[in-house]
Formats: sequence, C-alpha cells, structure tokens
Amino acid sequence: MIIVNVDAPEEHTIVISSPMGSAALKGCHEVQNIGAVETYQTRYLFVQALCIVEHDVLDATTGQTPVKRQTPTDSAIELDEDAENKLVDIAIGIEDIVSQGDIVGAYKEYLKVTDDEEKTFLWKKLTSTTRSAIKKHGESLK
Repeated sequence: MIIVNVDAPEEHTIVISSPMGSAALKGCHEVQNIGAVETYQTRYLFVQALCIVEHDVLDATTGQTPVKRQTPTDSAIELDEDAENKLVDIAIGIEDIVSQGDIVGAYKEYLKVTDDEEKTFLWKKLTSTTRSAIKKHGESLK
C-alpha cells in the first residue's frame, strides 16, 4: 500500500507492505480463496495504515484445546454449484462482519437467506463462535 498526499504529491510517500498469505477455506473454490486473501490483505493494510487495534478471534483461541463443533448435517441438502458459491461468499462476509464486532449486521446478513435448505447450508459454513453469536442475538430479539 502506498499512501500519497494528493494535495502535495511531491512530499514523501508512506509504503506499507505485508507478505501475501493463502487461504484454504472449507468448501470453497480456488477463486473464493483468492478473494478471501485479497479481502483480508486489504483489511490488514488499512489496519496498519490507520494504526487500528481490534479484537482478534485467533489471539483469543491460540493455545487452547480446540472445541469439537456440532454442525447441521448436509446429507439432505441439494443445492446447485452457483447457490453453494453464493452461500459460501455470504458466510465469508458474515464471518468478516462478526470479526469486526458487528453482530447485528451479521444477523441481518444471515436473515437475508430465507430458503430453509440454503439457510442450513450457510449455517454449516459458519464457525461455532459466529453461530453462537447469531443465535444469541436472535434470542435477545424475542
């Protein structure tokens, strides 16, 4: 990322670089993994540029014994590839919204999926932490 003062471009620029990683998201196509990497790389560069400190879910779980997640079964779910790709993209977006601390926004995105089979497929793609937060927020609205 190169930051330039557009009003005085002759001034020095600020260059922020970060090594590019890779993603291997479960149930995603290669292009979706590339998109995930680009989305997060952009986000992290902005975090560095603006000196933003945010809660990191990974930091909170590092060193802990992994919790076995119970997820809905998808044996009865039959979606075409386009529908699955769309739902995986929605899941990535919801996870990103949750990582920014916006449970209300994540809940609203989840509610946009109205088909029961699609909702079950989407639910399975979310982490247990995200599912728990969405469920808890939904219950608080009742």
